[in-house]
Amino acid sequence: SERQPLRPPYVGAMLLVLVATALAGLVSADPVGGLALALKEAYLYTWMVTLAGVFTSAEPSALRRMLLAWSVAVGVNGALILAQFVHPPLLQQMNSAVSALGGTLDPYRPSGLMANTNAAAVFQLLGLVPLVALRLRPRTLLALGLFDVASIVGTGSMGAMLALAYAAPGIRLAITGR
Repeated sequence: SERQPLRPPYVGAMLLVLVATALAGLVSADPVGGLALALKEAYLYTWMVTLAGVFTSAEPSALRRMLLAWSVAVGVNGALILAQFVHPPLLQQMNSAVSALGGTLDPYRPSGLMANTNAAAVFQLLGLVPLVALRLRPRTLLALGLFDVASIVGTGSMGAMLALAYAAPGIRLAITGR
């Protein structure tokens, strides 16, 4: 396939956010923490540009495999979230096992294999992207999409639910074309 030139339409906005974050960090009570946040944002922006490059330059069959792998990861984590939700002793057992290895999980809300429940919910929310991009049959897409939404609800993350509610019209449009 022919290489596409990188067209970063949001570079100006991203640079403005980074500069504002760095300036706010310098005048905050914790300048080191503020600058660390600016570095994290720069890393995330770079990662997103890298992902966009990979996805736009991949052959169709490789792209489909990447989207399938992403969907499987979301499905497995979603199944674990729902299992933790309906069977709280599993959440406690997992917390004990992960603590024994030196890690942590959210002790109160299901998060699958993630330490932060809100991050788990956002991961599940972003899992709707490959489902739509795979162009599955409508019934399959609906079933998997509802499973994913159930896992988001299972985390109890109000932020992810708000994002889902806000994105619902766009998701509907992507799925139905109306």
